[in-house]
Parts: sequence; C-alpha cells; structure tokens
Amino acid sequence: MRLRSLLKKLPIERFRNPPPAVAVVVLSGIIGRVGGLQRGLTMRGLAWTLQRAFDLDDAKAVALVVDSPGGSPVQSALIARRIRALAAEKKLPVYAFAEDVAASGGYWLLTAGDELYADESSIVGSIGVVAGSFGFPQALQRLGVERRLYTAGTHKAALDPFSPEKPEEVQHLRSILDDTHETFRRHVRERRAGKLKTDEDVLFSGRFWTGRAALDLGLIDGLGDVRTVMRARFGDKVRLRLIGDGRRWWRRRLGLPGAGMRAGRAVHELPERLLGALEERLMWEQIRALSASSADSERLRPESLFRGTGRSCLPGLVLSAAGRARWRKRTAGARSTAHAAELYTASHADERARAVWTYLWSAPFPDEAAFVTWLREGAAAADPVFYTIRDRASGRASGMAAFMRIAPKDGVLEIGHIWFAPARQRTRAATEALVLMLRHAFDDLGYRRVEWKCNALNAPSRRAARRLGFRFEGIFFRHMIIKGRNRDTAWYAMLAEEWPERRAAFDGWLAAANFDAEGRQRRPLVRASDWRMLTRWRLWAAAFVAASGSVNAGDIAA
Repeated sequence: MRLRSLLKKLPIERFRNPPPAVAVVVLSGIIGRVGGLQRGLTMRGLAWTLQRAFDLDDAKAVALVVDSPGGSPVQSALIARRIRALAAEKKLPVYAFAEDVAASGGYWLLTAGDELYADESSIVGSIGVVAGSFGFPQALQRLGVERRLYTAGTHKAALDPFSPEKPEEVQHLRSILDDTHETFRRHVRERRAGKLKTDEDVLFSGRFWTGRAALDLGLIDGLGDVRTVMRARFGDKVRLRLIGDGRRWWRRRLGLPGAGMRAGRAVHELPERLLGALEERLMWEQIRALSASSADSERLRPESLFRGTGRSCLPGLVLSAAGRARWRKRTAGARSTAHAAELYTASHADERARAVWTYLWSAPFPDEAAFVTWLREGAAAADPVFYTIRDRASGRASGMAAFMRIAPKDGVLEIGHIWFAPARQRTRAATEALVLMLRHAFDDLGYRRVEWKCNALNAPSRRAARRLGFRFEGIFFRHMIIKGRNRDTAWYAMLAEEWPERRAAFDGWLAAANFDAEGRQRRPLVRASDWRMLTRWRLWAAAFVAASGSVNAGDIAA
C-alpha cells in the first residue's frame, strides 16, 4: 500500500481530504532525436514521465505545457497517441497549454489535449511538413573533386546532394511529404472536430498565428496559462505537481542520459550533442524571428505600409550598371519603345540570345515589328510594369524586368519577366539591377513581401532566386499551361524583415573593393544565414563522405 493511502487513514483533515492535484508535464524543445544539450522530445524519453503523470495519486487532470517549434512527425504522432491512450485508460481529462511556441509538431502535441489554451502572443499552428537539403554538384566541379558513388538499387542514392536533382526523385519526395501532411491533417480534424472555423486550405497551409488569432480560427479553445485555468477549474487550492523525467538535476542541466547508460557513451556523444545544440538553436531563432514579424504585421494598417504614397502601381525605372537608379514616371507612345531595337537585338541576335524566351510567357518574335507591338502593349499596362535594364557606360539596353501582380493593399508584389542578353548574364551588373528593384520595393515603397516565381524546370532562375536570398516556398504542380506546355511553378519570396540582412550582404558584395581589375569577384555573395545553415552539415569533410542519401525519415519535419 502506498504511503499516501496510509496517510488518508490518519485523523488529519489535510491527509484525509487532500486538495485536488493536477499532474503537469512540460514538453519543451525540438521533437525527435537532435542530440543537443537539451534533449529532443521522443517517445522513448517521455514514456516514463507520461506514465508517472497519469499514475499520480488524487490527480484530477493532466496538464501539458507545450513549447516546441516542431520536429519529427513520427515522434509527434507517437507521443500524442500515448497521451490519448493513457487518458482513456485512466479516465483523466487532459488540458494543453502553449507557451512561446506550439507550431508544426508542437501543435501536433498540443492537440493531444481535450482543451487547448495559449497566451495571446503565443505562436500556434504551422500545420505543414517540410524536408530540406543542400545541393553541391557545381561545388565539386569548382573544387576539382571527382564524385564516386556505388549503389545497389535504382533509387538508393535518390536526392544525393552532390548530383543534379531528378524530377522523378523530387516527385517521390513530394508524395512522401503529402502523405505525412495528410496524416497531420487527419489528426487535427479528429481532435478539433466541429471546432475549426475557417477553410482547411488556410488552416493547413503551414501558416501560423498568434494565440488570439488561433482562438478565432478554432485552433484553440481559450486564452490562459496553466495556473490560472487550473485554479478556475479545480479551485484555488489545486496543487500543480510538476512531473520530472527522473534524472538528477545536474544530468538534466547538461542534457546527459540517466544513470543506467554508460558514462563512456555520454562522453563519446558530447561533440555530437554540441552540434545538435547549435542546430536546435537555429530552429528556435528561425521560428522566433518569424513569429515576431507575424505579431508586428497584425498591428499594422494597410494605409501605413506604404508611407503615404497612395500609388496603385510603381514608377518606371531606368537601371544602370554603375549602382545608381534614376526614377521617373513612365512615358507612353514612341518614347516607351525607345530601346526597342537594342532590346530586339539583345534577345534575338542568335540562338543563344533567343534562348532567353524559353521559359517566358512570350515566344521569340518573328521580326522587330512584332516585338515593338508587344513592347507597346506592355508599356500601356498598369500591371505588369516593365523596365529596360541598360548599361550606364554605353547606354545600351541589355535586358528587361518587371514588377507584376502588384497588390498595394496587401504590400505584396512580384519581380518577374526577367531576361538578360548573354553578355550580361551572371555579371555584377545583372545582380545590381535586381538589387535596385528590391531596394525600390522595400526601401522606397515599404512593401512587406516580394515574390519570385518561375517554371520549376528553369534551373538558372531558381539558382538566381536562391542566390539573391529568396526563400523557397514550394511548387504549384500543374499550375499553368504556357505555350501549350504544362508549367509547374516554383515559388520564392523575401520578407521585409529579411531585407536588411540581404541588403547589407549586397552592399558588401557590390563594393568596388570586392572586384579586381578584370571585374572578377574576390569573394562570393554569401549571406550570414547561409553560413548558419551550413552548420547543419557539421563539416564539409563529413558531407563528402556521408552522401549515401540526402533525405531520410529523420530529415522530414512537422
């Protein structure tokens, strides 16, 4: 017989009628085995803690305190399933509370509760699945490294980071992500049946919200913290019993395993744990930065976004290769086609020049007259707004670009219809022209988001988007039919809060000191965020030897 049962037999009111108790389990950190100094949340690591919580004497309920940006969908499902099984077995209600973040896999855990709560400023949602990797095929060529890979099995080396992507392998990965996403969606539907208050296309898009917005969408049941809600539910004398994991305090602090595990193994894993801690820190910082911007955006008013410009479209721009832009309103008529002959020559001189039209909406034109007609129609439109890109020194036009799909009310526009003459491709001038357009969108007009979209098969455009710092947001399959062919559209975007870092990187790269007398760059355009992401690959040397397959179950995160 347990000591507590014996105490109830004593003639002491406190022992005979103890106040109600609530077992509190804290689910904090990345979900899955990350090897960090703060251990990741796994079913194996939490099994004993959850069992203790539901076995607590006199427990009236179990409270989950969730603070996680997500992680492994498998571990998320296993932990949530165990919680529900124990709740049914012990017939105890479960209350779940979001602290800073309950996003992605963290929201998966939150929905294990019968009632869900959050703070007004908590970040909730992100019902989506992501898989990430890097690609280094061109790096091998530049380093003079020969790739040798031997496999047994046609797809054993699928999505190898040192080999070019294959569409069928990407499609297979996409199907895995879709299956996992559907599992996530099904779990949310079951746990929030009859409570969701908007379309699933919005709720399951991967977007996240503050606690107050999540309440309006039906993702949670109320606002509040564990102490306030439990006192309101069970009375002011309720005892909140924090259930630990059974490790001594110094082992918990250092992220070391329990006493039953060999100390030698813990020491051996210490370097991996340190690297895992860095990886975990990056994941937390990413979600916190995005959550801060999300909270800020809810306080903004559309009329304040654009600094009182009141423009329905953007002014014309003549871009130069010397790093300066002269802004002026566009002129119609003959002046709008002043560079027509130069643009036609730059884009139709030979087969290499005509190749710039491969993925554009318009086809190569049969003659200059047809090209001029197309230019006149484009110049008369309010959206898109086309620009001629010309060299400041020679004055000759060498490319075009446009602001398009312009939505001032939402603070969103797209940079598109970009092409450069072969001589201007992959040059400092080409980069500079696009940077000037970004400056105008973010700095001059105060837009919140700039998009970049292209045919998913357009590898040069996708490389340019990544190089400029646009984030990949996914592919819209069978999105359009262009020139009689299907187009899967790759979506990229840059947000206003990301722009200052990108702008600083551009300023450093475009500086005259970064180029030698021949115009060759001294250092490449690499953002600070790129270096942070590279830490996830541990060391370059390790990446060269551990290339048996770049995507596995552990790389997919919810």
